[in-house]
Amino acid sequence: MVLTDEEIKRLNRLFSNLWSCRGGVKGSWGASSFRYHPTFIRRNGLLLSGECDWGSLHVISPADARVHPVYGDSRYNMSVFPGIENGEFIRINRSDDGPWWDVVRQELPLMEAELKASSERARQAQQRAEDELIAKRQAKLDAARMALS
Repeated sequence: MVLTDEEIKRLNRLFSNLWSCRGGVKGSWGASSFRYHPTFIRRNGLLLSGECDWGSLHVISPADARVHPVYGDSRYNMSVFPGIENGEFIRINRSDDGPWWDVVRQELPLMEAELKASSERARQAQQRAEDELIAKRQAKLDAARMALS
């Protein structure tokens, strides 16, 4: 069964959130060039791609084939679609019924949880850095008070 509108919205949200946190999901990477800034996610024999929304699904055949990320540069016409060693990518249209959608359904909550955990770790790291700056500033102010006493 193909994806429902709600599942597509969830995928769009996932890619939108990955836009600013490329490593937030296991198996994800960002490739960029001048006007094209895609994100790719490899999960269980699938390759999902998109920019700020989910764009396409490919099945990796065979599922264990080695995929090589391609990173772009400033040339707007450069292809950043990954390469594959000893295999091929089979593009799946949104209307193509098949077991790949079940795999997407199984992986979607896991990817959402990974992204949420990654965002929380980033927030905590930011908070620690801010707390350290405040503590350093307070130590300098205390030293300045002592110098004037």
